[in-house]
Amino acid sequence: MKPAEFHRIEELEDALEEYAAFQDGVTTTHLGDEPRGGGDPGQDFSHWRERVMRQNIEIDIRMELLYPVANRLWMLIHPYYRQGLCYESDGWQTVANWLGMQTGRQEFDKRIELAVRKLWRIR
Repeated sequence: MKPAEFHRIEELEDALEEYAAFQDGVTTTHLGDEPRGGGDPGQDFSHWRERVMRQNIEIDIRMELLYPVANRLWMLIHPYYRQGLCYESDGWQTVANWLGMQTGRQEFDKRIELAVRKLWRIR
């Protein structure tokens, strides 16, 4: 399967938000998710799943390239997005604690933004 192409950093940011939605062949949903509407639900779901899989392939490639050159940034964004901690209200604190970061939410968000920019430029 061919990886997705991100033409703008905003496309990468949107894809990171879905990074945990489909992994290892399992589709996950979150409380309050709306069913995908319009047309044949199975068809719509399969298009969504293929899009997310392509995005994840590209993100995985970028993550592999990021780790050797900026492993602290990788350790910041990989669990935050891949493990779905971005969906949790205290997910940022979980990641900050894992990394021993003594920081507030605004500083954490700045570091996430820096890591995403680095991920964008890596490829």
